[in-house]
Amino acid sequence: YTYTATAVWQTWTASSSPTQVTLASGALHHFQVAVATTTPTAGVADNLTITAIDSAGNIVTAYAGSHILTFSGAGSIGAFTPKVTNTSGTAINFGAATAINFVAGVSTVSGGSNGAMTLYKVETTTVSVTDASISGTSASISISPASANKLVFTQSPGNTVAGVAFASQPRVTVQDQFGNTATGDASTVTLSIKAGTPMSGGPGTVAGCLESEAAGVVTFSGCNITTTGTGYQLHATDGTLTPADSGAFNITPAAASKLAFTQ
Repeated sequence: YTYTATAVWQTWTASSSPTQVTLASGALHHFQVAVATTTPTAGVADNLTITAIDSAGNIVTAYAGSHILTFSGAGSIGAFTPKVTNTSGTAINFGAATAINFVAGVSTVSGGSNGAMTLYKVETTTVSVTDASISGTSASISISPASANKLVFTQSPGNTVAGVAFASQPRVTVQDQFGNTATGDASTVTLSIKAGTPMSGGPGTVAGCLESEAAGVVTFSGCNITTTGTGYQLHATDGTLTPADSGAFNITPAAASKLAFTQ
């Protein structure tokens, strides 16, 4: 900056000539971690900007070139682990050493390399970055689910007797491709007997089902099968979503009620 010093005595003043003053930043004290959006969608890359800061809040311009950083804070879901790209554009799992390039104390994403972050688990979290003993944390990030992609039985029917509503009624969850519940989905799920089941007895049909959905979770009540069989499975479908099959269950005869000539 350019400064002017002014001396004051009673009503008299005198000012110096303007003088340019240049201060060197101090040692690296912490990082500032900025995200392009605090509400990213699962599986969609979001750019990180990391700034090296001294104890007085100045950018440490001497912090330049490639540095090995470690990222943490976001969770995994199934086989999907949070990742961030290094200087060559390779996606590196959180927790592993990641090369990030700084120019005059600031790292920026270029062409998808050098800090493009992809998160998969729907949650509210913060992302931390560490260079040895120096660290920094982002603002709070709330990850949203991706588009509805598939159905999953999160509760399968249990063994029961013919014509009686399952004690454990089926529950089907609509998920995105990563396994997050698609909370904004409004699905109508159709249940049927999976082809090829039951393994013995049957065949039968699902009857009496009443369906309701809230935040991507479809619950049923009253479902029953009147035909006995072992190894039944239910098949759930909903338009173009990937269908799902329940676990196996058995339908046993109800209490003796009548006689019939079978010959």
